[in-house]
Amino acid sequence: MWGRGRSPHPHIYPSLLFEGSFFGALSKFVSFLLQKRILSATKWAFGPSVLPSSPHHCRYNVGEFRVNTRSRPENWIEEIEDSMSEGARKKKGKRQKSFGQSLVEFTVLLPILLMMISGLIEFGFLLNYYLDLVDAAREAARFAADDDPLIRGGLDDGQTDDTFYQLAQKMTEDSINIGSGAQIELDFTNNDDIVISTFSVMGGLVDRRFPDGAPMGLSYAGNQSSKFTDARINSLLNPAAPNAGIVLIEIYFEYHMVLGLPWIKMFVSDPIMLHAYSMMPNSAVEPTPTPP
Repeated sequence: MWGRGRSPHPHIYPSLLFEGSFFGALSKFVSFLLQKRILSATKWAFGPSVLPSSPHHCRYNVGEFRVNTRSRPENWIEEIEDSMSEGARKKKGKRQKSFGQSLVEFTVLLPILLMMISGLIEFGFLLNYYLDLVDAAREAARFAADDDPLIRGGLDDGQTDDTFYQLAQKMTEDSINIGSGAQIELDFTNNDDIVISTFSVMGGLVDRRFPDGAPMGLSYAGNQSSKFTDARINSLLNPAAPNAGIVLIEIYFEYHMVLGLPWIKMFVSDPIMLHAYSMMPNSAVEPTPTPP
C-alpha cells in the first residue's frame, strides 16, 4: 500500500492523492483542460514568447500552471478581454460600413434596374406575339400549298365556294386566333393586313406572279403590300434548282405595348409593326415546258 500522498510515479504526479482512482482520473482531466486553455489564451494575447521554454516549467497540479512570470503582466487576463472586445468592435464597425455602402449603391442602381427589367418584360410580350404570327403564317401556307390558285384564282369566280385567296385568308385568321389563344385579333380598319402571292419560277428566276393585276401581292384590307419584290425572290432562289411554284403568306400586325411605360416609348415607337411571313412550294403554279 502506498502512503498518504505517495504515488508510484512521484516525478509526474506528486500532488494527486488518489492515484488510479476515479478522483485521480478526474484531476488529470481538469488539469489537462486548464493547461490547454491557458496556453491558447496566452499565446493569442502576448505571442509565443511568454510560453514556457520546456515542459519542466509546468507543474501538473490541479489549477496551477507556471509560465515566465518576468514577461507576463499582472493584469494579463484583463488585457486579453480588452483585446477581444476591441477586435469585436472593429469587426462590427467594418460590417456596418459595408452595409451602408451597399445600400447606397443599390439605391442608385435601382431605377436603372427597374427600367431594364420592364424593357425585358415588354420585349417578351412582343416576341410572344411575333412567334404566334409566324406559326399562323406557316399553317396558312401549308394549307394553301395543297390548293390550285390557277383554277379558282380570281377574286370572284362566280361559284358558291370561296376562291383560293379567300380560303387562305380565312385560314390565316383562324390560325392566328387559335395559336394565340384569342389574344391577337387583326384590325383591318387600321394598318393590319394579310397579303398573299404565288410565284411561278423557271430557270431560277420568277417567271410570273399571281394573281394577275396585283404586282405586289393581293391585299385584302388594302393597307399593306408585299415586301417581297420579284428581285428579292430571285435573290433567294438557287439558279440550278428545277422549276417550281411558290406560295407566300404575309401578315402585318400593329403591336400595341402591354406595359406602355414612358421610358420604353422614349426609345421604341408605339405601336410596333410586326411582319411575319412563310413560303411553301405549290406545284399548281409550277411552269410546265412548252411542248415542241
